[in-house]
Amino acid sequence: MAQLRMMRPNLENLPPVKPPEGYEIRHYQPCDEIHWGAIIDSSFGGQRTVGDVRREITERPVFTPEGLFFATYQGKPVATACSWKASPDETRTGYVHMVGVMPEHQGHRLGYLLSLATLHFFKEHGFQRAMLDTDDWRIPALITYLRLDFEPVLRDDGQRHRWALIFSKFLKSAPKDIHPVIRRYFTRLELIGDLSIENYQSFFETVCNLSLEDYRQIGVAGNPAPSEFRRLDNDLAEKIKTIPIREPLSQERVYQLLKSYLNTIRIQSETPISEAHLRKISHNTTSPKTALNHLGICLAFSAYRQKMGTDPQITDDDLECCCNRRVISWIE
Repeated sequence: MAQLRMMRPNLENLPPVKPPEGYEIRHYQPCDEIHWGAIIDSSFGGQRTVGDVRREITERPVFTPEGLFFATYQGKPVATACSWKASPDETRTGYVHMVGVMPEHQGHRLGYLLSLATLHFFKEHGFQRAMLDTDDWRIPALITYLRLDFEPVLRDDGQRHRWALIFSKFLKSAPKDIHPVIRRYFTRLELIGDLSIENYQSFFETVCNLSLEDYRQIGVAGNPAPSEFRRLDNDLAEKIKTIPIREPLSQERVYQLLKSYLNTIRIQSETPISEAHLRKISHNTTSPKTALNHLGICLAFSAYRQKMGTDPQITDDDLECCCNRRVISWIE
């Protein structure tokens, strides 16, 4: 199975390299092969000899001593990253290669800092972009690369599903500072279509900026000027257009999407929309965006009726009305 590829499309706006207290960053020095082998063995497994390291790294035509970085602690190398390239003649795309950190020194962002050092090296030497290959299971490394503005590259169709699984894990456990990055790539790669149903709620909590609460607020507001309703309705239509969902989905997936949304905003108990009605909405369309729009109109209609002192329960006739008319239609 091919590794995952990531690309940083430019080398602009690189932050400075600031090692944590007690650590220093330096370039390759003679006889560092033994240190490099020990770091990489501890990170990836194996038992590299000095000869192996020379054949693998320091005797290769593309090796540059100034491009091989080490983080040291009390003078001992404990982490490494290498500025690499595909061929000696390559001048445009740098390759971030073999980033490794000794287990006892993990947690100090050394992988981030050394990868950043390679990016500075590439920029200083006139390269235009950088890329790397990594593995699905290297979740901390993937988070590091996203923080460095590397973007997923789909090398084949199967990788869309692999990235969906990775981002599913991020939905539940990734640090909040990369949530905007997750949202961006869910949109760009249209990963929702490859998510498993059990991850829909995490998707809504972390990724999707749509709030069907806006629909309820239209209903709760009563009857403002028609121009205000048109503005709100148009705003909602624009929000729906930006939902990162690849269409179409099966009826079951549309149903699960609607149910997960109601669970996410925790209003199902106070909004009388039955399971049967959710099923009917999902049977009306295989477009998740259309289904969410219909659900939103139902929420608005229910809230409006409740405000007017009538039974907010959505009936079959109400559902047909909501699924065939925009909010403006039933207010005007």
